[in-house]
Amino acid sequence: MSTVNEAAHRLSKSGTSLYAVLELKKGASPEDVKKSYRHLSSCVHCSLVAVSVVAAVFAVEHLNHHLSRIVGEKISRTSRVSLQGQ
Repeated sequence: MSTVNEAAHRLSKSGTSLYAVLELKKGASPEDVKKSYRHLSSCVHCSLVAVSVVAAVFAVEHLNHHLSRIVGEKISRTSRVSLQGQ
């Protein structure tokens, strides 16, 4: 999987497909989507790596947006925390 810098770069590019952001092929299972989300969110989460808080918040919110579009459900703050803890 990716490094923190690669993940941040991929998240910042406009026009990147939802699956490309999560490093998945189109049609990936919901379980694979959530697994990739958890991995990438841990790469950019400010409490886990030494990045600026503003950059981490942006990256995690961007990642949450892509996850909710692929999975087709609204991701609440509580759900996001539980997904990251799995």
